[in-house]
Amino acid sequence: MPIYHQLGLVPRNRHSPFPKADGGMYAEERLGTADASSLLYHVHAPTRVLSSRQAVELRWNKQDPRPMQYRHFRTHRLAAADRVPLLFNADVAVLTWTPHKSGFYRNAQADEVLYVAEGAGTVESQMGELAY
Repeated sequence: MPIYHQLGLVPRNRHSPFPKADGGMYAEERLGTADASSLLYHVHAPTRVLSSRQAVELRWNKQDPRPMQYRHFRTHRLAAADRVPLLFNADVAVLTWTPHKSGFYRNAQADEVLYVAEGAGTVESQMGELAY
């Protein structure tokens, strides 16, 4: 049996119209799979974009194909910079990033998995804040 956790105002029944006090409607978004999922209700639709700009242009330097071999990427020697592509193909990319300042970043083109090797901070997401 699922355990429900509720934060803030939600409609009495899931997947039903949820009016705002000003007469508009909250936008519903479902995250997850059939077994474990979350329903989020947004003041503004999550697909609404007021403006966008390209923050950094990544340089994807393709090398000639070579036989498989072991590689050692000394990423700790890289200067603090925005994302640097290490390995990539048509489906997936592995990049390294040494943040030189705090700020806001959102990838509008793909999903990302972040691995933090050292340091501390907060990731702000639709599901709330996550300290690391």
